[in-house]
Amino acid sequence: MLRCSWNDLPIARKFAFVSAILTLSVSLIIGIAASFLVYRQIIAEINQELQREAETGSQRIALYFEAARSNLESLSESGLVVNGVVDSFGRQEYLEPFLRDFAISEYFSVDVGVFNLNGEVLARSSPIVGAKDVNDTGFKLAVQGIGHAERHRDPGGSADYIAITLPIIYEATGRAEGVLLGRIHVETLPSLMGTSFDDGLYSHLVNAYGYELGNWQWPEGVKLLSREAKVVLPAPLDNLQLSFRVARKMSDIYAVVFDFLTGIGLVAIAGTAAITLISVWFGRRLGKPLRELQNAATRIVEEAQFEIELPELGKDEVGQLAASFRDMLGHVKVSYSVLEARVTQRTRELDEAKMQLQSILDNVVDGIVSIDLNGRFVSANQAALALFGCEESELVGRNITDFLDIEDIGTFINPASEDYRLGQGRILNETTLYPVGKSDLPIEYAIGEPVDVEGKSLTTLLIRDITERKEIERLKEEFISTVSHELRTPLTSIVGAIALAKRDEVITQSARLQKLLDVAAQNTDRLGRLVDDILDLEKLESGKLSFEHTDLDLEPIIRQAVTACTPYAQRHGKPLRLIAPFEKFTVLADEGRLGQVLNNLISNSVKYSGPSSEVTITMARYHDKVRIALVDQGDGIAPDLRKFMFTRFWQADGSNTRRTSGTGLGLAITRALVEGNNGTISYRSRKGVGSVFFFDLPLTGDATPREKEQGEEPTIAVNARYIDENTASLGIDTKGLLKIETPAEAILYLETGAFERVHSDQIANCGPEYAANDEQVRSVVEQSNSRNKHPLIW
Repeated sequence: MLRCSWNDLPIARKFAFVSAILTLSVSLIIGIAASFLVYRQIIAEINQELQREAETGSQRIALYFEAARSNLESLSESGLVVNGVVDSFGRQEYLEPFLRDFAISEYFSVDVGVFNLNGEVLARSSPIVGAKDVNDTGFKLAVQGIGHAERHRDPGGSADYIAITLPIIYEATGRAEGVLLGRIHVETLPSLMGTSFDDGLYSHLVNAYGYELGNWQWPEGVKLLSREAKVVLPAPLDNLQLSFRVARKMSDIYAVVFDFLTGIGLVAIAGTAAITLISVWFGRRLGKPLRELQNAATRIVEEAQFEIELPELGKDEVGQLAASFRDMLGHVKVSYSVLEARVTQRTRELDEAKMQLQSILDNVVDGIVSIDLNGRFVSANQAALALFGCEESELVGRNITDFLDIEDIGTFINPASEDYRLGQGRILNETTLYPVGKSDLPIEYAIGEPVDVEGKSLTTLLIRDITERKEIERLKEEFISTVSHELRTPLTSIVGAIALAKRDEVITQSARLQKLLDVAAQNTDRLGRLVDDILDLEKLESGKLSFEHTDLDLEPIIRQAVTACTPYAQRHGKPLRLIAPFEKFTVLADEGRLGQVLNNLISNSVKYSGPSSEVTITMARYHDKVRIALVDQGDGIAPDLRKFMFTRFWQADGSNTRRTSGTGLGLAITRALVEGNNGTISYRSRKGVGSVFFFDLPLTGDATPREKEQGEEPTIAVNARYIDENTASLGIDTKGLLKIETPAEAILYLETGAFERVHSDQIANCGPEYAANDEQVRSVVEQSNSRNKHPLIW
């Protein structure tokens, strides 16, 4: 009955019962806490007692020493002592008896001596005082008229004494004529203080360095509770810096506290024992039904046994848990069957996927291998085994460096590598493969990201045989070299022959023959440029084209290129416009190659710019580099053709009816030359608007301000609809105005880095009344120029 009642009780009541027992424990804790408070109170009271004793003792000691100092000072000023120092007559008869009879202190034994300034003893009350005292610091100070006090230890024994030296001043001269030395023996100080150890109180006198003065019974090697008070003394005794300490043994204090805690401890032990017994009984009672549930769960996990009968465990929370557990078993049994079927199906799907993946790997043309962090092969597909010339069992476990020359393989198989984080692992690189029993093969490889497989970090390596491609490249290079060299010799002869023929009298008289020879000369020149471009491209690709990098001032080189290309641009009716920079730029580049880049880009822009349009050349700082840009107003490049830019033998207009001639090698050569000068080249284009080609070169130093040339006008890019016949009244030469027709064209000019946009609302009443705002325009120009930019008003 009791058993059922206990099981029927809610968990809350059970814990309430246990809480009552825990209250007893809390009471015990409170009692212990009170004991600690009592301990702290006892310590505080003892500290107060010790502080009072220390202060009282320091005051008494100060009185003792002050009395002795005052008497010594009176003695040094007495006429008998002063006359005895000055006048030697009768000194022995009256001075020494006077010193022996003079009572310096009723508390201490004091020895007195009188010295002249040379350190000779004139009179003394005891033989202890002698010439050895002359070497003390105090004697030297007294000779100078300064009193001094110092602690000494008697060399002949263990007694401490304090030496006070005072100057003997002769009133007639006002100078020190002698020195009075007093030795205060402090061995009697403990008895004077009446120190008693019956009540456990200890005391002693120390100086600032911790040296004890007197023979005190101060306990050593035990823990003490102590307090001290400074002994306040007048000069010259203040040099001693004395302190009076009073202490009690901590063991005596602990004994008092221990007696108090013993009673509380006995009560705590008894309470703890009772609570322990009750907790054990309570835990066993509370844990029994839970253990039965645990046993059932263990059988389910270990034996997969779901047919388990649980006993009735009452109506409390544990009993309700058991009922829920029974319901759960039914659901688990159904779910287990479904899960088992799904696992079987999933395992079959994984096996099929694995077989499919293995089939794909075995049929891939390229070799795929996986390596561990040490560079050892872990697996390989059939294509890789064919490349390496061995079976998988022979390959697995061997190091990749046995077959491949990959100097930086350690960089890529390490996931923490900086080069790997920069994405270098996914770049195709070329090297040589040394297969087993076969000749060496040229290959290209790429290394994938490391992955964790069964606790191991593995890296995938893709290997491709490029023997056929290398052979094709070799044949192409031989063909290009042969064609180029075979064409150059006859071309030279043809050019010479045409030149001689054009000077022949018969030819000069025939306009028709002259025209035919001009056509032949033009085509021969074009073919010669093609041969030169092919040879330059071959040298660039093979690395045979050298660059002589020197520090160059960029502006003269650009002006020279513009001057050289001006006749060509004039023949096409397209003027060149060089916008002067605000700064002087210095770059490290090859002057000849840089000129070739500029000539190619300028001629290219002239060819593709619109009829009677203008080609603009700019140079400006772009971040930490200098950007040289060329803006044309041609048809632009269609989006589907932009991927072919900088490709060899390609032109935007590749039809048979194209308006411009060319080899299609100019941009490819230009990019190679720019990269050879440590630069980058790119472009932006808008169909129907135009294009901007630009290349960036690193600066070799800080750009410096450039001095304007005489007559040089500022450049302003302006929306064309803001410009009218009155523009000249702005006070700015119209040659400095650059008309912008569309927003797309404005974007091209902003891409050069030489312009900054100025919103038109910064200039009031832009429009036909533009002339009335010349001051605002000049302000805008000055603000932009101060930032080394030209304004683009839109």
